[in-house]
Amino acid sequence: MPHSDNSAEFIVIPAHKLDSIVRDAVSGEISRYFANQQQPAPPLASSDEFLTKSETCSLLRISQPSLFRRMRDGSLPYTKIGGRVLFRRSDLVNL
Repeated sequence: MPHSDNSAEFIVIPAHKLDSIVRDAVSGEISRYFANQQQPAPPLASSDEFLTKSETCSLLRISQPSLFRRMRDGSLPYTKIGGRVLFRRSDLVNL
């Protein structure tokens, strides 16, 4: 039956060498971490600005009931973001 050896082996490394090894390892990990991060999305163009219902009514010079009617019949494109109804300015300009 083989005998397992549970003894530990220690290696003596000078402090300056250990410092260099740790710095290189940490630097490499940090570089890899940031290389894998997603780049931030470019800012929206001014034509991609989102407007609220109130701002859209003012821009189109219509009442809120007219706005809701146009939303229901599909003649006014809108999106919901976080539960809020928003309108893309570029969509409204092209109406």
